[in-house]
Amino acid sequence: MLDCIFFYLVGFLTDFSLLLNRFAKKKGHADEMYNAKFLIFLRHACRNDEHFLLGLVGAELKKTVNYFVDVKVEKDGSVFGAGCDCTVGADGVAHCKHVIVVLLGVCEMVEKKTNSK
Repeated sequence: MLDCIFFYLVGFLTDFSLLLNRFAKKKGHADEMYNAKFLIFLRHACRNDEHFLLGLVGAELKKTVNYFVDVKVEKDGSVFGAGCDCTVGADGVAHCKHVIVVLLGVCEMVEKKTNSK
């Protein structure tokens, strides 16, 4: 089952760029957070061609606070919805830096899996 996410998320890298553009976001700050290892864990579940990601991302300002991030990804790799426990990400179309940190983690996993073949 672990390989199924990589099969479906090959188009995810392009969709991630579209998501950033849609919300006029830049990944620079989230990229810094990802590289500083704010992403604590990332889990994946698959059900009926729908993929669900659950991540735990450390807060930048309050070092003792962590935020759960949920992302639903469609079969074609497009992001259907996202949510985060932070105040910015409280709706179904969250696009806070914590969501972007989780998406960066997925992108890195997809790139490593694609390049290893």
